[in-house]
Amino acid sequence: MRVLWFTNTPSLASEYLQSNSKGGGWIASLERHISKVKEIELGVAFHYNIEEKKSFTIGLTNYFALPDAKEKGKLKNLYKRWMHEIEPEYFINWYLEIIEDFKPDIIHIFGTEQSFGLISSRVSIPVIIQIQGNLTVISKKWFSGLSYIDILKYSDFGLQMRAYSLWHDYFAFSKKAKREQQIFGSGKIFIGRTDWDRRITQALSYNRLYFHCDELLREVFYQFRWEMPANQKIILYSTLSPSIYKGMETILETATILKKNTKINFEWQVAGINGNEEVIRIIEKKYKSKFSDQNICFKGSLNPEDLIKGLLLSNFFIHTSHIENSPNSVCESMLLGMPIIATSTGGTPSILKDKKEGLLVQDGDPFALAGAIIELIDDKETANTLGENARDSALIRHNPERVVAALTNIYKTLLIKSKLQIL
Repeated sequence: MRVLWFTNTPSLASEYLQSNSKGGGWIASLERHISKVKEIELGVAFHYNIEEKKSFTIGLTNYFALPDAKEKGKLKNLYKRWMHEIEPEYFINWYLEIIEDFKPDIIHIFGTEQSFGLISSRVSIPVIIQIQGNLTVISKKWFSGLSYIDILKYSDFGLQMRAYSLWHDYFAFSKKAKREQQIFGSGKIFIGRTDWDRRITQALSYNRLYFHCDELLREVFYQFRWEMPANQKIILYSTLSPSIYKGMETILETATILKKNTKINFEWQVAGINGNEEVIRIIEKKYKSKFSDQNICFKGSLNPEDLIKGLLLSNFFIHTSHIENSPNSVCESMLLGMPIIATSTGGTPSILKDKKEGLLVQDGDPFALAGAIIELIDDKETANTLGENARDSALIRHNPERVVAALTNIYKTLLIKSKLQIL
């Protein structure tokens, strides 16, 4: 069975390409295990920062690297950014060329964020689209913490003129969301993992074939187990990207409440953000408060080993996003066995059971979040129990043998249906 993946990461080809990317770790973990399945011959296609298309083989896996869409010349790129252009139509022809070259029995597309999913209506073999997030819903929650006016009022004028601001990001994102709806409309087979993405699939792609399959996580996270540290200072830990909908303003508001209204000695460490991003500057201007003044420090982008070190030295993991499907940062913290407080948004309630595996609070509510943090500080026994339960659940959900078996069975099922022409 020949299976062709289209991914947003070089996956296990990262080292070959000398990539510094810290993302895509879970796909690399999945590839490492799937490539060992004897019935499967794997191909992996992806975009990368190269000048020309490139194909190569590592072990038994075939890789197809494609250039990103970049124009030569500053003025052309400025125009492209101002017009909020997304991936060009000719990318589809590249994908079809790879399909013709590799001749897969099944195509597996990871995510609806890129243009890969548009090939569904152009080929006759089964095309699986695995849902990661959902741009359509995220675009509606984009301004949950910061308003459209906030972005215009507090953005850097130079970034606005060069079309690098969050305001421009929104319009490009909205275009991708519209394209995503095309992908759902033409797609026939989907894989998801939460009630949230299953319901969205039903709404955007009525009566399509939907399979449940959980994800693997970065392999190093399976090797460690958290224990409550003997800190004199309470360490709160979050892992977030500098996207507007990730709830960074909630972190600032919550820390302000804790500092003003309690005597708790705490520090809030945030990985994935270095503190110089536009969203951080906008929040500080709006609230007239510095993150550093509220005991918040930014750790920047970390490799998995350094991230784990920070997590193991922390008391609680806090997730503040306004919308998510199943955030890997929460899943990885569950796997470590940490007490977690997360916002009850999107698919998060499907992976973290409230009051059993962690605490869920309303997104954008800094008072409830501050109260939940105090609750766990005052009751370490409950905090430890939540962490233990979270780990037990995560070990089952992200078990490599279980996930690989489920995905392999999906492939086999679709191959049989395809041969019987009942898809």
